[in-house]
Amino acid sequence: MKTPLQPTWDLESIFSGGSSSEAFATYLIELEQDVRQLQHLLNETPAPTSLEETAAFYPILELLQSCYVRISEGSAFVSCLSSQNQKDKKATQLQGAISSLGAMLNGSKSKFDNTLSQTSDSVWDAWIAREDIQPLAFALNESRTLAREKLSPELEGLALDLGVDGYHGWGKFYNTIVSKVNIPFEQAGETVMLSAGQAANKLSDSDRNVRETVFASWEQAWTDVEDFCADTLNHLAGFRLKLYEKRGWDDILKEPLAINRMSRQTLDTMWDVINGAKPALVRYLERKAELLG
Repeated sequence: MKTPLQPTWDLESIFSGGSSSEAFATYLIELEQDVRQLQHLLNETPAPTSLEETAAFYPILELLQSCYVRISEGSAFVSCLSSQNQKDKKATQLQGAISSLGAMLNGSKSKFDNTLSQTSDSVWDAWIAREDIQPLAFALNESRTLAREKLSPELEGLALDLGVDGYHGWGKFYNTIVSKVNIPFEQAGETVMLSAGQAANKLSDSDRNVRETVFASWEQAWTDVEDFCADTLNHLAGFRLKLYEKRGWDDILKEPLAINRMSRQTLDTMWDVINGAKPALVRYLERKAELLG
């Protein structure tokens, strides 16, 4: 007999104590110490002028990878805390702490990438050809190339720091808006208030009456906060576009395409295919709407 899946997370198996976890508090302290150690190493490491001097890169790479793994785990843990209890103020504070550490780490990564970009091609080619570096060659080459298209490390670091309360701050504000959305639903003869996530699950209910009822309430609930959501999305886009402007990027898709390692030609081809096939899909949807009334 198969053991049924549990519908709740067991966060205690990661860090016992939830948002008041002493183990997680220690985890953050140690992580901050390592991020600051990384900053110190980078300040002491100029661009190498010979293959022998690239030896200084190894402890930086090791610490950089370790910090990113732990930032990722810590961020996921805090996100789960916030998701399971959107009224957990301590979890919100921890989100701020992990975001600040993330900004520090990204600033260090930016400085390291700049050091890579300043390394001469001859030294770089010799180092990147080493057998122990080959597994990282793709990522390192990509970082080096991108660093040459960004602002100076100091300005990129400033942008990352401002992004904690700016770009990412607006993202957290959107999450706050979502946490306040309550959607009424009749259940067993009484009205219960569903969260946005719970209501979204009801939109896939097997009973069409349930789907229709929830959808109407869902639309009204989001209409009530549409101005807040629109402002948040506009500020998110505004922050990103202003940063692109300072970097001298005139294509708003430059970074998304780079992140997805896709060319503009590939994207345009995909959309051309979609647009070509759309009439058939529209006819199907129109017929479905007709049958469903």
